[in-house]
Amino acid sequence: MGLGACFLDWYQKPLGQKIGKKKPVILVDSEGGGERATFWTALVLAQLHDEIPDFTSHVFSISGVSRGSLGAAVFADLIASPEDECKYEIPTEVSGDNGKNLAGNLRCRAMRILREDFLAPTVSTMVFPDMFQRFLPFAFFDDRAMALEKAWESAWTTHENTHVFESPFNELWHSNYSNDARAFPPFLFLNSTVVETGQRLIVNPLGLSSGEFNRTFNDALDGIEVVGYDLPLSTAVHMSARFTYVSPAGTVRRLDNNPNPEWIHVVDGGYFENSGSVTSDEIFSEILLTLETCRNRDDLCGMNEEELNIHPVLIHISNEPMEKTLNLPKIKELGLVRSFHQSVRCSMFERDVGIKLGLSCARNL
Repeated sequence: MGLGACFLDWYQKPLGQKIGKKKPVILVDSEGGGERATFWTALVLAQLHDEIPDFTSHVFSISGVSRGSLGAAVFADLIASPEDECKYEIPTEVSGDNGKNLAGNLRCRAMRILREDFLAPTVSTMVFPDMFQRFLPFAFFDDRAMALEKAWESAWTTHENTHVFESPFNELWHSNYSNDARAFPPFLFLNSTVVETGQRLIVNPLGLSSGEFNRTFNDALDGIEVVGYDLPLSTAVHMSARFTYVSPAGTVRRLDNNPNPEWIHVVDGGYFENSGSVTSDEIFSEILLTLETCRNRDDLCGMNEEELNIHPVLIHISNEPMEKTLNLPKIKELGLVRSFHQSVRCSMFERDVGIKLGLSCARNL
């Protein structure tokens, strides 16, 4: 099954409202940028989910880079997880309102997970057992990479009482694929960089054949096919988020269609491209090609002409600071229809239009 077939399978699920005769299809990019990128991505998407009806049911994919991948994974996991009551007051200086506001449920849950300390276990492992291990011929202790992954897993388990971050990456979608679209998480495309070749390595849940993957993604590697097995979610995220010095390069034995397996090293996705836009552009191109193919078929892929009209929107979550004087409308003032109609065309470097909480560019592709 190719990406186009996966899109049609997802698209024909019961989605939310239309804009005129068109259904919104949302693709999200999430920039890297340390812990701030993690918070920014998770909280922006959670706020949109809390305040805009049917928002999440229209999100097909999230392309994450570096710590933006962690924020994307937290959001997708929360969408797939059972509802849980959560209350957190947002101080006046953060909310921008008179008095205090309660964070929406999903945003509150994301905040309580990401407020955990992920740096202390990583640094303590780096300074003591990891440093000591440099003088030993074999690895006896967990290194700082494993310490960070276990810290993510522990934070999730503590607050959500499940073991999603320890579970296989693909399980998040396979266990939810028969559910209502409102509970179905967006597909994650987590971008890493291969040291030896400079290529992207993309961990994704679609299980594409080599031919389909190479046709869609230019000069890139399929992460799960390269590794040869389904990674834990925490490891899949960390392959994209190998922050310099905090995490060592990942050492991977490449097993994809290679008669002579070789060892490669994987580092942060930001070394290739820090916005995630390249992967999203390739996904969108494949969606357009698939819809055009359906229009040329007698059976229209089992749909009618109206259903083949989509309203594509790219949300680029930037990690760049914005001027405090910039007058940005609040998300709650932008209903679903209005927010999609006011999408603006912008490039990776033209982020002069924004929405409060970091939705810096909604691009009508």
